[in-house]
Amino acid sequence: MSHSNSEITGTNRTVLATLSALNIIGYEGLQTWFIYPFQVLNLFELAYWFILAFLIGKEIHENTDKGMAIVASSYGIGLLIWVVGVMFITLNMS
Repeated sequence: MSHSNSEITGTNRTVLATLSALNIIGYEGLQTWFIYPFQVLNLFELAYWFILAFLIGKEIHENTDKGMAIVASSYGIGLLIWVVGVMFITLNMS
């Protein structure tokens, strides 16, 4: 087994977000504080929203649309606040 001493930096860390919107648009020419929001928008996050909406809709005996409204108004707002907070910190530290 070989051990690599390569350090993961902010630039090559973005390569690790394989299924995110960042890989579609690329990070070249993108301002640093926009990298995190594009990393958050990924297939796993979308799948999580749909699964959560389906299960909530099933639990409350409603359709998935009602579950999606609940997910968007609770988890979506929290995620938005988190992403804006990370963008603010990133902007202040750069």
